[in-house]
Amino acid sequence: MKPIKDFGEFLEDGFVIKKMPDHSRAMFLVRNSEKTFRFIHKIIELIGIDVDNASDVSKLCYDSIMELIRAKMLITGFSSESHEAEVSFLRTLKFREIVIQELDQLRYLRNGVTYYGREIDIDYTKKVICLIQDIHPKLKNMIVGKL
Repeated sequence: MKPIKDFGEFLEDGFVIKKMPDHSRAMFLVRNSEKTFRFIHKIIELIGIDVDNASDVSKLCYDSIMELIRAKMLITGFSSESHEAEVSFLRTLKFREIVIQELDQLRYLRNGVTYYGREIDIDYTKKVICLIQDIHPKLKNMIVGKL
């Protein structure tokens, strides 16, 4: 997998646009991300992670984090249709490069599930859960304080 480009390159290439901040849409995304985050924990608690749900749980984790990234972008006045650009935005928030690379790998694997019928295994899903449990509250705190 090639390294993810810098956020500024996505802006220059037109994959990200500068616009007026949209606090109401950002708040909607934060609330939706929270619901998904709680749902993930219910799945873990009530069902556990198994071969039948590992890919779906990984996709839910990805969706939950991406909604927070989009919310932060919206309150800073950015919009993007590129998931790669959204992941790259984490650099502007001073997230560690390893976190950005892990989330980009999840983006890539999630696309494999969504578009190519691939599966994500249980062990990787457990790593994904640890990742989002770490970055979800950090991202949420960066947003809630600005709304």
